[in-house]
Amino acid sequence: MVGVSSRASWLSLASELISTSLDFAHAYSLTTGDAPVDDRSTPFYVNDGVVLFARSVFQDVVEHYLNLRPKIMDRIPRPYGSGQIALALAIAKTGVPTRALPMRYNFPNHKLAEARHPEELDSVHIFHYSQTNKFDRHQIFTSPKNYQEFLGLPLTGSNKVFQTCVSELIGAEYPFAISSNSVPMS
Repeated sequence: MVGVSSRASWLSLASELISTSLDFAHAYSLTTGDAPVDDRSTPFYVNDGVVLFARSVFQDVVEHYLNLRPKIMDRIPRPYGSGQIALALAIAKTGVPTRALPMRYNFPNHKLAEARHPEELDSVHIFHYSQTNKFDRHQIFTSPKNYQEFLGLPLTGSNKVFQTCVSELIGAEYPFAISSNSVPMS
């Protein structure tokens, strides 16, 4: 909600949608230390990262999540985030214990993450390439030309690590082209 602290936004949504109090035991990973506490602290919240559940609680969380998500979409300015918020509220409602994974499991291509977690950058397992100021994540794999341009960019920090990982994993040649020897699928 615009003009309202993060904590107040969470509390407002929670009071409308669940009957459970929120635990603000976590902090957003990309806020600075000078941000007000009410804008740094958060309930357990995953921004497009890895989430693992015990089988015994999965169905309960899913039911609450599927119930909450459509209710959140109309209440927030960017509906894309409704899934993340619904998951956080479903986890709070079910009382499922949480544990944050190290940053390497959702490392954003962001200077603040690089500065705060340089040791995690050495062993990233999943990149969260959220910043598009150096390359467009929606375009780099769409054509041989875009792929080659991406591999040739003079990048630094997490963007360079991501570029190197892509090059090592996929190779220097664009692998997604259909060759003339391909057999059509029926």
